[in-house]
Amino acid sequence: MNTRSSGRITLLALLLAGSCTASIAQAGEQIITVSKTISTAGVDFNDPRQVHALYRRLVAASSDVCGNRWRLGLDPVADPAACGERSLGKAVRELNKSQLTLVYLSEHTMLQAKQYGVPVPSTLASN
Repeated sequence: MNTRSSGRITLLALLLAGSCTASIAQAGEQIITVSKTISTAGVDFNDPRQVHALYRRLVAASSDVCGNRWRLGLDPVADPAACGERSLGKAVRELNKSQLTLVYLSEHTMLQAKQYGVPVPSTLASN
């Protein structure tokens, strides 16, 4: 999940969402939400270099919140790659900036964009 406020986006990996369910969904366990806030303040979405830099930060943050590297005391995520893709897709979708979407689409297929809810510009969707 992602929430946006005051030029920031927070990537959240809900550990009981989607494919992450299998490894830790047991009665009585506490649901832990892992998050990381990425600031978009000062990003010029008309500058491709700045958009690419933001995208790289979002990719890294998605990896951080869904990866098992820093999860001391927490059960591992069943599928960190899928969790990361969901978090990244949600961040791109919620920021809703066409230049950021184009960067996402340069590394993902249209099918992946659809799967993770990233809106495809109509000019590309018809291709």
